[in-house]
Amino acid sequence: MRGTIKGGERPLGEAKLTLFLAFPGNRTGVLQASSNAAGRFHLPYPKDARPYALLVSPRSAFWEMLVPRPGQDHEVICPPLPLPPESDGWLRSLRIPTWAESRGESIRIGVIDSGCGPHPALSNVTRLGRFLDGDFDPEDRDDVLNHGTHVCGILAMRPQEVWQFSGVAPGASVYCVAVVRKDPKSGANQADIANAIDYLSDEISVDLINI
Repeated sequence: MRGTIKGGERPLGEAKLTLFLAFPGNRTGVLQASSNAAGRFHLPYPKDARPYALLVSPRSAFWEMLVPRPGQDHEVICPPLPLPPESDGWLRSLRIPTWAESRGESIRIGVIDSGCGPHPALSNVTRLGRFLDGDFDPEDRDDVLNHGTHVCGILAMRPQEVWQFSGVAPGASVYCVAVVRKDPKSGANQADIANAIDYLSDEISVDLINI
């Protein structure tokens, strides 16, 4: 069996295909494959098998499709999933009418918090390191409390999935410095915060800083 998978009007790569087979003697079987970058797939099956269903499961953004009694050559079109109203609805409450990936371009924002990520929708965030008790560790960048990731997401998240929220300025460049330990009761000391402000201002030349 061969065919093409489309998401709306374009080829859909990396879609998972599951072919359900019936064999003589009331036996059943399953074969799986994935579509290539051009949306094409190939699912060879034994001569004594009869395909009775093909399930197409896109990675994201499109509906799954079930094809009953599939033939030898198929074009399966998966309709796009609607964006949840919440994904950008909160932007409209700020009088931002539409989401635009370029909004915030050329703006450099510093964030002083608990760290950031890593998170696939925050690729525009540069995780600089952590100030603790006057020392700076550029390798200690992960978010220890999830608060800094949340803040960076509000500022500049670039949604990768239909269920993810949008940031206010996804085109901005964000630079995050951590200043707290994993223990939420420890907080941050003023000297580390001051060092982070100096670093973001003098070394990174940010336009504004969120603390």
